[in-house]
Amino acid sequence: MNSLQIKFLIFIAIVFVITVGFGILITRQMKVVGEKALVAKKAQDEYRKQLEEEQRQIEEQKRLEEEQRRLAEEQEAEPEE
Repeated sequence: MNSLQIKFLIFIAIVFVITVGFGILITRQMKVVGEKALVAKKAQDEYRKQLEEEQRQIEEQKRLEEEQRRLAEEQEAEPEE
């Protein structure tokens, strides 16, 4: 093999090592980002559940207030009869 072939093989080896290094780096970063995304997803689900519970409580409170208002109106209407 002449000098040019050896240099070319060295170049290919260097490119291969760099490619493998980037592959490892990307894989590690994907794991880190995946873990952060999972934590964020859990926090989002918890927040959504909390909002749904608060909305349910607000709707229940409105329903009770409406029922009390309706009963009060019925009681006011009864003495007139």
